[in-house]
Amino acid sequence: MVRKNITQVYDIENKKWVAVPANKSDSLLAWRWLPTVAGEQGGVIWSSLSAPRTSQRPTVAKSMVSNNVPEIMDKLALFFENPDSDNLIFRASARETIKTTVKNAEQREFLLNVIDQAEKLWVDGLDSAPDADLFAVAALRVAAILWRDRPENKVFLAAAREMTIDMRKKYLAQIGDGHYLLGGDEFYKINGLNPSYSFEAVYDMLAELDPEGRAIWLDAKRTSMQTAILGADATLHRKNGTAVIGSSNLPPNWLTYDLGRYTDMQWFNFRDWFMGWDGARTLWMKSAYYLYNQNPIAKKYLTDSTGTVGDFGPAAFLRNEYRAKKMISSGFGIDGTQSSQEIMAERLTQPSPFTNGIYLGYFYGAGDQEMTLAMIQTLSSDYQAGNGTFKIFGRVYQDNYFSDHWAWFGLAMAGGMMEDYFSLYKADRENRGLPATEPENMALSEFSGTAATRLTKKTLNLSAWWAFDGCQKTAKSALACQGTTNNWYLGGGGGMVSGSASYSGVYINVSGTNGKVKIELYGRDGKLYIYELLAISAGNLYVPFGRFREQVNNQPAGQAFKPEIGVEKAQVIAIGESAVSPIDFTLTEFGLANQ
Repeated sequence: MVRKNITQVYDIENKKWVAVPANKSDSLLAWRWLPTVAGEQGGVIWSSLSAPRTSQRPTVAKSMVSNNVPEIMDKLALFFENPDSDNLIFRASARETIKTTVKNAEQREFLLNVIDQAEKLWVDGLDSAPDADLFAVAALRVAAILWRDRPENKVFLAAAREMTIDMRKKYLAQIGDGHYLLGGDEFYKINGLNPSYSFEAVYDMLAELDPEGRAIWLDAKRTSMQTAILGADATLHRKNGTAVIGSSNLPPNWLTYDLGRYTDMQWFNFRDWFMGWDGARTLWMKSAYYLYNQNPIAKKYLTDSTGTVGDFGPAAFLRNEYRAKKMISSGFGIDGTQSSQEIMAERLTQPSPFTNGIYLGYFYGAGDQEMTLAMIQTLSSDYQAGNGTFKIFGRVYQDNYFSDHWAWFGLAMAGGMMEDYFSLYKADRENRGLPATEPENMALSEFSGTAATRLTKKTLNLSAWWAFDGCQKTAKSALACQGTTNNWYLGGGGGMVSGSASYSGVYINVSGTNGKVKIELYGRDGKLYIYELLAISAGNLYVPFGRFREQVNNQPAGQAFKPEIGVEKAQVIAIGESAVSPIDFTLTEFGLANQ
């Protein structure tokens, strides 16, 4: 599964086997191998669609559907999350609904094909995920210790070094004054962060394996804790634009960080705002961090129990859930609610061995004997009910590897196996004259206070904000809408985050089925800065200022725009649209930092 060792991948769009793209031929792991591909023996799929792809599939499909069947695409977007046997029932009913409801032949054929290919279309098998690579490097490093007297030792070390260096190059990005672990090799374009992917307990290993990146890896421990703690306080948005304000210290599945604030990850807000199959793993990772070196911030993340937004972690919330219901659900909105269709569709209102294993590891690290025992008893019941495997959602799956593995990870942690694992590496360091662990570069003061005051490190002084309101373009109006400083005003007024000083960038509400939208900023330095995006989704889109690049030879290829430059005029232009499918947009808000 090491990508440079894969000879061919299956191009799902063009339906043929092709060579691995050059930018994917590295030492990272491919995300998914399928037992059969295109009727042949197993392999890895690849999508030739432009990246980032993770959530564009549902939105691309939605753009091809007439307005009278949005509920089909809502279900399809959720279907992509759970391509398992329960969805076989949905697939059959969806096919019949599409056949009888969608009148346009091209749209109908497209949707039916989406249904047939859903398991393969959701995630590109050639993409990589940092958590898998972090686990792999840690395993290789400890294997080298255990096999120190055998020639394989050098093979393991070399592989671990190569993977670590490629991870630094593909996953770590400097955002402001910190280095952040992105959610994969395709997420550099949108600062996409997944709090659950960061395995801080092994970053000391990475710093040693990669001397050139040592400072970067050690800094990533701090920013990963920052993301878990402060990201839980973010204001994110559901697909329909409804704000979800973090108030229960629960880590979201996905988010982005830009200019000192956490906010929605572009194109992905139909599932970024709740703790589910991704976000929950953050709890196990932070417990492992504490067990590795007794980090005081990780300890507070495990034990903070005031039950307020000012807590570092969700200990109080989860314990109260169990005491009230004698179980803990698999997921929640970051506001602690479970009433949305997205959460119910993913069955997160029910408990599962997956999250019970994670909660077990979390409470074990916290030293909470009551909850540790409760989770062990719950997992034991699941295993007995499954007759040798874990029963999940009332069913027995013979190979639910994701849920089973996290159940066993929790049991392994509660059995002391992670501490034994870490002790091998720490003892090896001491035998080589090094301290058992690296010194930490974070302080409690960085994460203390309330949600409104915690973030002490800002890349800009975001003291003054301006809103630009009322710029609209419809099919019958001009192709562009403009605004100058003369009709900006302080505050909000109809925008997505009206009256907020939480974001620095452009909000645009866009819909359309053809062409692109280009946003232009005319800087007070006399230069033009550009950002282009496909007009394939309806709803509010947020473009941070850092995404805009100076126009060079009619291309956004120069330096990045900085808010302190200032803006004389903002302009949104529809390009490449047709009369048949025009693009409609509204520039809802525009924020500037006044230095």
